[in-house]
Formats: sequence, structure tokens, C-alpha cells
Amino acid sequence: MREPRAYAKTLVSAKEFSCLDRLIKFESHWNAKAKNPTSSAYGIFQFLNQTWTDYGFIKTSNPIVQINEGLHY
Repeated sequence: MREPRAYAKTLVSAKEFSCLDRLIKFESHWNAKAKNPTSSAYGIFQFLNQTWTDYGFIKTSNPIVQINEGLHY
């Protein structure tokens, strides 16, 4: 499997990636299994359970799927 950060870098411009990288480092440190202990936030983008459901995203620990869904969001 590709490294998540390297994969995301191929999908956006360098300027966009700089912002995306800062956001994700703050949210999850690129950890696809990151969990917030005080909410249902999960994954690289820290989507809440309701976000996964509302957007029809597959709640998964697969970082590639999470990145694709996060960028779609």
C-alpha cells in the first residue's frame, strides 16, 4: 500500500498540499485509525459518524479510501 501522505501529494497542487498537510497533521497526524476520545471522530480527516453516513462514505481504516473521500468532501 502506498504511504498516505505521498498518495495525497499526487492528487493536489503543491500549494494545496501544504495546507492539506498542516490540517491533517493537526487532526490525525496522517493516522487512518486515529480516534477522538470525546467524540465519534475517526480517521485521517476526523470525520464524525454522521459525516461518514451523510456523505455515503465508507467508514474504513484504509487510508487511500479515506483520502479520496476526504478530498471529495
